[in-house]
Amino acid sequence: VDGYTAATQPALAEVVVQDAVYTCHTLWHTVYGPVQTEIFKVLEDYLNKDFLSKMFESKKPEYISWAIKSVENHPEYHAAFYPKIMEYISSENPALANQALTYFRPELLADTKIQLQLVQLMEDANTDMSLKYEILWKFIGFGDIHQNAVADLLKLFAGQKIGVGTYNLILRLVTPEHIHENEQIAQILNHLSEDENGYVRNLTKRKLDEK
Repeated sequence: VDGYTAATQPALAEVVVQDAVYTCHTLWHTVYGPVQTEIFKVLEDYLNKDFLSKMFESKKPEYISWAIKSVENHPEYHAAFYPKIMEYISSENPALANQALTYFRPELLADTKIQLQLVQLMEDANTDMSLKYEILWKFIGFGDIHQNAVADLLKLFAGQKIGVGTYNLILRLVTPEHIHENEQIAQILNHLSEDENGYVRNLTKRKLDEK
């Protein structure tokens, strides 16, 4: 039984139950102390493909977040669950969307299939514009983007499925080798070099001059 004491600081009034400071203190240290560590150990023991599937299907952000982190720590589950993680990049929960996008580290972006799937995600009309920029910056940070992914990005822009503000970023992914080796990329750029938009026209001509 807790006793009331005048020594209780007024500043604690907002974070403890009145007349139960000792119980609050004990519960807090129980939850965030050794017990929490033991709970995480139990979860690790449960970790398998079926359990991860249940976590991803739970629709609970905290469970999904734990599942993404678990896949990140256990690469053997990557192939099975990275498509599901990619779906959460478009989540309405900002923290979850950011965690899902962050999951795709440079060593994973080396997979051309993942690059193409991220571009496809950008094509979705429901994908937030700021997210499209984040994906482009992730590509720029990685640097070595496959010519097919570059071609798909250029097609998105030429088809007016992404805004003109992204064009400068897309061109940063285009290399002289892409232009020489991929006829589709060369054709799109040649077409855009005559675009009615002066900004697009000038950027394209500068990129073509690099070759």
